[in-house]
Amino acid sequence: MRRFRFTACLLLAFGTIASGQAGNAYSARVPGAQAAIRPMPPEIARRSESLHASLQPSSRTWVQQQAQIEARRTAFDPDALRTTIRRRFAGTSATATAPAGTALQNMDIDAMVFMVMSEAAQDQEQDLRNQMQQMQAMEKEKQALRELHDQMQQEMAQVKAGEGSGVCATQFCRALPARLAEMTRASAAMPRPFYLRAPESITYPTLSSLESQTDQALGSVSGMSQQQQIRMQMTMDQRSKIVEALSNMLKTLSDTSSAIVSNMK
Repeated sequence: MRRFRFTACLLLAFGTIASGQAGNAYSARVPGAQAAIRPMPPEIARRSESLHASLQPSSRTWVQQQAQIEARRTAFDPDALRTTIRRRFAGTSATATAPAGTALQNMDIDAMVFMVMSEAAQDQEQDLRNQMQQMQAMEKEKQALRELHDQMQQEMAQVKAGEGSGVCATQFCRALPARLAEMTRASAAMPRPFYLRAPESITYPTLSSLESQTDQALGSVSGMSQQQQIRMQMTMDQRSKIVEALSNMLKTLSDTSSAIVSNMK
């Protein structure tokens, strides 16, 4: 009965992930780089730390590695994780008198699922922070490209009749090569960097071409920003479900779980 309640907690928490995500406009739901990360409840963190402290070194390493795998999944499968745990710790017994594998089918599996999930939630939290940093960089670069594109349009609009093929000698054009080089360097950290380069002497036809290239770069960065928003929302949704499941699982874990997992190797 206890095992049924534990599995039911997992299925209840994760059974709606796909339906909750389908059809959602993620870009409209993520408030840019200011999206809040739901903190891990302190009681979950304390229990997870207690269980981790009881693990053998080899088991602790396995939990960390498996958590990284689970954190990258688009949807969490509790039954698959339980099967993975059984295979990894096949033959492990919680007590000296219990038949090999008997106790492994009960509370020690529950504890291992809890530890893997809590570790995965922590990995996802760090991933979200990294994504937010990338998002901030994209937003900054997008704003810089938009301002540059507007200034280029203004510069072209001021060209006098008969000067359309001449050299642009304004302060804006003189500073443009260094400005483009700096923006190109800043884009190197993005998934799809852009490359904008201007000669030292810029003609108005060259400026017109650079305006088109800047507009294309702006479109590319905007596309990456939207994709990043979708990825962030999916990670936030997944982590929220994990934290919810952990809260439910905490009620079913026995106080003897720490002693049990200490025998798992």
